[in-house]
Amino acid sequence: MKKIVPILLAISALAMLPSCVTTKAIARNKSTSEQWLASQHKAQPRINVTGTYTSVVYHWGGAQLAQNGSQVTGTIGSYTLHGVVRGTHVYLLAVNGGLNKYSMILNAKGDNLQGAFSDSIPFSIQDAEQITLEKISL
Repeated sequence: MKKIVPILLAISALAMLPSCVTTKAIARNKSTSEQWLASQHKAQPRINVTGTYTSVVYHWGGAQLAQNGSQVTGTIGSYTLHGVVRGTHVYLLAVNGGLNKYSMILNAKGDNLQGAFSDSIPFSIQDAEQITLEKISL
């Protein structure tokens, strides 16, 4: 019995380790993401991206964006979006499961948004893929 107790304690400690790492990883992910958004130039928004979009080039599914001042929230496919509008540029983070999974930099082209997304946080051009969001309604 005396040999079993230390083994059970060790197993319990190891079982708790992944949750600590996950908590730290989530905190680091959020911190890095928010720093990336905050680091974007501070130009006042010159566009309003509120509306319903469909993604082309890379098929994410439908997107819904709502802009309040320079802040943007919404959804694209199964992801929640949040970000900022600076001038005619939109900087977004796509969130799933509490983690920021993708970063996006989009530029206004008429009513549409064109740019790239990256699975790196912060955005990285090295792994970026093109994305176009075509506006289908306000």
